[in-house]
Amino acid sequence: MFIGQTVFILQNVFQSLLITAEKPVLSLKISVAAGLTNVIFDFLFIIVFHWGLSGEAVATVMGQFVGGILPLIYFLRSNTSLLWLTKTAFYGKTLLQTCINGSSEMVTNLSASIVRILFNVQLMRTAGENGVAACGSIMYVNFVFMGGFVGYSLGGAPIISYHFGAENHAELKNLFRKSIALMCGAGIILTMIAELLAEPRIMIFASYDVELFNTTRHGFVIYSLVFLLMGFNVWASAFLQR
Repeated sequence: MFIGQTVFILQNVFQSLLITAEKPVLSLKISVAAGLTNVIFDFLFIIVFHWGLSGEAVATVMGQFVGGILPLIYFLRSNTSLLWLTKTAFYGKTLLQTCINGSSEMVTNLSASIVRILFNVQLMRTAGENGVAACGSIMYVNFVFMGGFVGYSLGGAPIISYHFGAENHAELKNLFRKSIALMCGAGIILTMIAELLAEPRIMIFASYDVELFNTTRHGFVIYSLVFLLMGFNVWASAFLQR
């Protein structure tokens, strides 16, 4: 997994750059290609070759290579977008400002990772392997629901940046009000969907063990309430950064 960190970072950075370059469809295609690569080789390495956890890691890195290298090739070549890669100098002040601007996201991800580690330690003590597996399944389903909020935040980032740079404060306020209303409505709808469709979604990850399934279902019904506020957190962070 450490071998794939560089392309993993490129994959995340290029998502924003492709949107800024007015190529959201290409961004979607690359994301789908990376995901399918991961899924196909997961099946091949785990089910066919029986490589276990190592096979899953290799498949994950292969998906990251697809997601990171394809857009790199696109921007290195002549293209029809507004952006391309070229030689540059070292802009220390700009890099420092970028790091400061992204510090909130760094703290968010760092704290989430630490909390997840502590969760796993406590779950192993109190609920054993089933507890850790249940938490993992809930997080997988959580990523599905969270994807909508993240997609909206990334898609709106260039618009926010443009109006902020142009000092169109009235349009920024209008965008702010509409986004708040959208996050509120989406939060209510996603929470209802999560509560009503908890069982079929959990079955995808935990249908092979009755005890694990019941534990995961119970936990997910409680966890689903987070979708009421998750959109505000994700979008507000992106809005303030831009």
